[in-house]
Amino acid sequence: MNLPKLPHALRAAYSFALIAFVVAGCEDSNEPDAAVGTYFATSLVTTENGQTVNQIANGSTITLSLAPGGFSSGIMHFEGTGGDPDIDANLNGTWTRSGSIVSVDTDADTFFPDMPLTFNGATLTGDETFTGGRVQVTLTRGVDID
Repeated sequence: MNLPKLPHALRAAYSFALIAFVVAGCEDSNEPDAAVGTYFATSLVTTENGQTVNQIANGSTITLSLAPGGFSSGIMHFEGTGGDPDIDANLNGTWTRSGSIVSVDTDADTFFPDMPLTFNGATLTGDETFTGGRVQVTLTRGVDID
């Protein structure tokens, strides 16, 4: 059976489309399960009224677990400073990942729902300015022990 020859430009377009399709299939998966794990704050810095505070050195902690199925849990503890009370919040809620961006929506009133986190396989990082202050956080994935 003789098939008609395609014009050169059309063959090139089909070839380009096929290459683009194959390359897109080779990218990292957007499956949220790639980010499943427990993360611990290794850097937590706040800036308010020009004053920067290393919250980890101050005694603050964050443990965030991202479970299969898009559920989150954990605890955030901000040590009180300057007469302010400690703040403790559970991080129960949901999470999603689109490409390298992880979004966490917690039941408690935390900064997480308003701060997209960048996932790179070992860490989640965020940097967001809110009314009255800035929060910069790095969460590092812990080692799972079976």
